[in-house]
Amino acid sequence: MWAKRFPVPEFDRHSLKDMDWTAPEIKSGSDLSEHACVAVDADSALFERFSFVGDHLMAVACRLPETTVSITGNSFAWPIQRALILDSLDAENCQVIADWKTPRPMNTRFGPDGGITVNASQVFVFIGNQYADHWVANRIMLDNDWVSESGNGYRILSSSETEINDFHDAVIYFDWN
Repeated sequence: MWAKRFPVPEFDRHSLKDMDWTAPEIKSGSDLSEHACVAVDADSALFERFSFVGDHLMAVACRLPETTVSITGNSFAWPIQRALILDSLDAENCQVIADWKTPRPMNTRFGPDGGITVNASQVFVFIGNQYADHWVANRIMLDNDWVSESGNGYRILSSSETEINDFHDAVIYFDWN
């Protein structure tokens, strides 16, 4: 009965378990020449503004094509997850494009059911999990080889666990035609 009242989006998390992980190399600049995502360093004031802390603090710069891009998300985690999508790394002037949080633990819903669409050349993503009044940055895995149903895209995988390499805690998909 509850499944009909509160439908939960399908999410095959099993393929994201026990993955080999190494920390992504953090680039010093955010200029990308190809459509991909890379880990970049950001000013500590930006992390402080949005209450992100932790050993894995980094922003993910996402270079997007000159077309409409669909951004969707999934999650499967006990801690509440957050994905923050920004238009720049300027701590004082950046604009929030999306601020997604899982509604409750162990819920696959992450962001709007149909995602969002953006027309931007680049966005920046922070992903973390809630601890008290702040967000602890998740470990990140960048998957530029992932191919969506339309044939284009990439995804950002993340894990809030430090000892377990299951990267289904918060997943952000970028897809375009």
